[in-house]
Amino acid sequence: MAVVLTVRTLAEGHTLGACTAACYDSAENTPCVCVCRGANHGKGRLVAMSSAEEIAATWTGVARVSLAAETAQRILFDARHLGRA
Repeated sequence: MAVVLTVRTLAEGHTLGACTAACYDSAENTPCVCVCRGANHGKGRLVAMSSAEEIAATWTGVARVSLAAETAQRILFDARHLGRA
């Protein structure tokens, strides 16, 4: 079964979920329970592969913004804790 999208934890690399043929080759009127959240559901492998690239790019951008915000909050907290802010 081909996997077009996999979500893993950053630190340990554990797989949290994947979008496979069970999703993209399924009937469109069935519920989607995978990581694509319905974007690839019943669309076929080629569309799913293209969609997965877009989904990954979006998630990567969101993760970078979230990580930057978290880092900034930690720096501010550390500065306040040390009496520098």
